[in-house]
Amino acid sequence: LGCTGGSGRTAAWRASQRPRATAAMATTAPAADPRVPTDTGAEFAQWLKAVDETEVLSDLEPVLQSKRLSTARAYALVLKALGRRGRWERALDLFQDMLNCGIAPDEAVFHAAIGACERGKQWEHSVRLLASMPAVQLVPDLASFQSAIGACEQGRQWTWSLSLLREMQEQRLATHGMTYVSVIRACEGCGQYDIAEELNSEVLGAAPYQDDGNNLETDRKGNLRKKNAFTKAVTKQELLNRLRKPAASTNEVLHTLSALRRFDFLEKPKEYAMAIDCLGSRSFWRSALQLMAEMCQRQQIPDTILYTTAMRACERGRKWQHALCLLNEMEQREVVPDAMAYNTVLLALEKGRQWRLTLSLLRSMVTYDCFPEARSFNAAISACGEAGQWMAAVVLSQAMRASRLVPDSFTYSALIRACERDRRWSEALRLLDEMRNQALFPSVFMYEPAILACGSCGEWRWPLVLLDQMDRRGLVPEVSTYNAAVGACCEGLQWKEAVSLIQTMQQRAVSLDSNSYKLMIQILGSRQRWREALQLLRHMLDIDLGPTVAVYNSAMSACVASSQWMQLGLLLEEMQQLRLAPDRTTAEITARAATSAGGDSD
Repeated sequence: LGCTGGSGRTAAWRASQRPRATAAMATTAPAADPRVPTDTGAEFAQWLKAVDETEVLSDLEPVLQSKRLSTARAYALVLKALGRRGRWERALDLFQDMLNCGIAPDEAVFHAAIGACERGKQWEHSVRLLASMPAVQLVPDLASFQSAIGACEQGRQWTWSLSLLREMQEQRLATHGMTYVSVIRACEGCGQYDIAEELNSEVLGAAPYQDDGNNLETDRKGNLRKKNAFTKAVTKQELLNRLRKPAASTNEVLHTLSALRRFDFLEKPKEYAMAIDCLGSRSFWRSALQLMAEMCQRQQIPDTILYTTAMRACERGRKWQHALCLLNEMEQREVVPDAMAYNTVLLALEKGRQWRLTLSLLRSMVTYDCFPEARSFNAAISACGEAGQWMAAVVLSQAMRASRLVPDSFTYSALIRACERDRRWSEALRLLDEMRNQALFPSVFMYEPAILACGSCGEWRWPLVLLDQMDRRGLVPEVSTYNAAVGACCEGLQWKEAVSLIQTMQQRAVSLDSNSYKLMIQILGSRQRWREALQLLRHMLDIDLGPTVAVYNSAMSACVASSQWMQLGLLLEEMQQLRLAPDRTTAEITARAATSAGGDSD
């Protein structure tokens, strides 16, 4: 952990670390590692593939330090490996080294570099690399465009996403279905719903084809069928079979739906339901609703199955308002909803944390002689639990038993999470015991909220007991489960037990996350070991883990506890360089530091 230097997240940080790195390189120049095979054949690719499976950056050091990278193919392989590890900065440095060596990059190199920037959520670098391809006589390919659009989606840059999509269309590149998904999500994330609606219309294709009788032909069996203007003559059944294929790609589904609409092959409600389900399962919920509206315009009344399918598309897209509107529309059209329709809307309301509406919908189910199922109660209990309405969740579980429905694992999981939200640690432990008595064995994800509930109430002993129970049952705790137990020990000021849990995590090779480092820094700060705390922070920067504001707050608290006012100022500068906005805890720490520093000066 005694690492120095930063990860280079910003230009200022990299500039401050470059002299130290240059001096170190001048002192010990890396020699070519004999373990690295030459990059002129398939041996290098096989060796790199074996190394890449480890996902450890240090395994790539022999490649990066060797002088054997001499072909564009080798650079593309290494850039791709760096991208998978999230080291976009190292990938850009290697790309620049390639240009400095006079090696001309090809499409694979650019694609690997843009992909690395996409994984690192660096949309500016992705767009810049894509724009620089024509300067070296390269035409951007489909994969490079898709990676750049994906980076713009993550950066919430809807204008760039849309611009790249239009450029793809100008260059007559086949726009993949997932390309539209990325651009639509970028537009919806920025509130550009009208543009998203237009893009969904493009996904569905042109208006249905009006047959004038000149596009019919007879197949070998004498059956009359329509011609496909794109490829070959296809029958309606062939297109529907393509739509039913489980492994059909998004692009294939969109092309098939476009052909079905263009040749006016969608006629029956079950055919529309199949098309709507395909769109909904691929996040095209707007297109699914548009297709349903088109069916209604043809004077066809949707049935219960079709409404349920459309509501499922809205539920997958987390659009509970639209799902609820569809349910109201069913009542207006006198289409009787069944239990599946209600359960779909309840799931949508659960994802939207609309607990009051879930209770109202459960009551309305009885009105239509559609009695709630176990899934109905589970969705309502989960919605109440996520909203912190523990008492409502308990009342629902009692009503569930009164309806002679047996609670299952999903029911208990939702109740335990409700206990966590309302800090009912004893009730969470009781539910775990009740599950074991009913031969329903808790999973890892049920133990974690129970541990969190205990930790929030200062009950640090029970998390240790629950971890011991998990070990006896052969359950492997997640890093978040360990973090919850460590946090409980920290809340109870039991630093020895917290350190023991951290050591257990390291012995079991559990990958530490940002919260783990925050807790370790908090432990070191309590012991006034501020140097080790800052070393941990530097180590996070070196491995590009990404310290959060909470991590910096813990480090600053460690400095304040040891009266290290200069280090506190340096940490605040680092936060500004990394564009981390201080929160209320940061303000409280700095205010406490100012008071303490004033007292020391007096």
